[in-house]
Amino acid sequence: MIYKEIKLTDISLIDGIFGGYSFRGKVENELDGSVFVIQMKDLSNDYSKIENTMLQIGEGKIRSKFHLQRKDILFIAKGSNNFAMVYDLDLKTAVASSAFFVIRINRSIANPYFVAWYINQRKVQQYLTENMAGTYIPNINIDTVKNMKISMPSMEEQNRIAELNKLLLKEQYLINAAKEKRKKLLETILCNQLK
Repeated sequence: MIYKEIKLTDISLIDGIFGGYSFRGKVENELDGSVFVIQMKDLSNDYSKIENTMLQIGEGKIRSKFHLQRKDILFIAKGSNNFAMVYDLDLKTAVASSAFFVIRINRSIANPYFVAWYINQRKVQQYLTENMAGTYIPNINIDTVKNMKISMPSMEEQNRIAELNKLLLKEQYLINAAKEKRKKLLETILCNQLK
């Protein structure tokens, strides 16, 4: 079956693709801060989820236009791993750093989980590689993101693909967690043999 390819801008809200917040220096954790800051270091090794390592800053430091909404897509714009994931944490207020583009999808025509999955597929990743800028630290510019082509199946099929991908990610997480536990168990057994 052939699906219509459309630009990402055609399924995003008006002004729905924008850069993360550019901090002027290192982000310092504030104990009484209420705004969570998502940085590259907060992502899991496979770039599929946000870990619970985020720093917090004060409420009035960042304009509300940078505040994330649930189901926004975070796209890694800097470096050579340009993957996407859906922001789906239950936090009062969070912002993404400038390492990301935020993509706010029109959910009446597209499933954000499907779009993030599609961005992570070989065809789009090849397009991103071909359109990278920068020599020391590769990066993707906003026009490249806006012109990204997405093959759009029906909403029913988008939902099905998104759900299957969620199950796959969960399975991978459980397999990796089991491997890590088995490794620690074997290390403990071997160390006990030396006593």
